[in-house]
Amino acid sequence: MPRPSSAAFRLGFRRVSLDTVYRTLWMLNDLQLIATLGPRRESVRFDANLEPHHHYICVRCGLAKDFESGELNALASPWP
Repeated sequence: MPRPSSAAFRLGFRRVSLDTVYRTLWMLNDLQLIATLGPRRESVRFDANLEPHHHYICVRCGLAKDFESGELNALASPWP
């Protein structure tokens, strides 16, 4: 499922500031109700699917999509 950017999400709520959107997303992340795709940096994607799965991200447009892979599931994670 494609993930909208916070700016696209905000279009439906024009009276909500972008700061409020991000503070809410980070609060949901802290409560473990959503997850982030990768580390914090200038561009962060949030994911409401908390089931174990993988992502691919387009290097041209930044679109993130879920995918399942038994081969990737079998690999050991480099992070504890």
